[in-house]
Amino acid sequence: MLNKCNQLDSLKAFIRERYAMQKLLFGILVVMSTLGSGLLLSGAALADTAQSGLTLQGPDKVREGYFQLRVDGVAEEDTFVIELASSAQFATVENTFAPLGAFRQLSLSGFDDGRYYFRAVHSGTGEYSNIHQLDVVHYPLWQALSLFVLGALLFISLLVTMLILTRRAARNHKEPRHG
Repeated sequence: MLNKCNQLDSLKAFIRERYAMQKLLFGILVVMSTLGSGLLLSGAALADTAQSGLTLQGPDKVREGYFQLRVDGVAEEDTFVIELASSAQFATVENTFAPLGAFRQLSLSGFDDGRYYFRAVHSGTGEYSNIHQLDVVHYPLWQALSLFVLGALLFISLLVTMLILTRRAARNHKEPRHG
């Protein structure tokens, strides 16, 4: 009996030491990740200040017809618009989009399959950003319809299973027990 108590006490001490070690390692990991993300953020801030001019960023290819564009290199009080064209030469600007207030990101949706070109224009100086090319390629109709049919079949099978089990449970509850 005494031997089992000693074993239990030593096991408890081992667990306490291991738990303390894990807490210490987790604390070190949190501190290091915080420092690392701070360094990354300060490095990004330095890169932003070192880079002058307007830059437009966004995805290169989307499958859904909606996406976000982000403009960097514009002061908070400055305004800009994003222009859309069907060619990289911007011979004809098809549409312009202006974000609200001091927002630097713009969400756009409703685009059909095709290739689109965007650039940002600083409203005050007329400075242009880089030209960003975006390809919209929606999922094929057969794939969307097959996923819809699969989801409908799963829903119907779940509904039928629930009805059968509910009736079975109600029938078992009403039957008198013999014994």
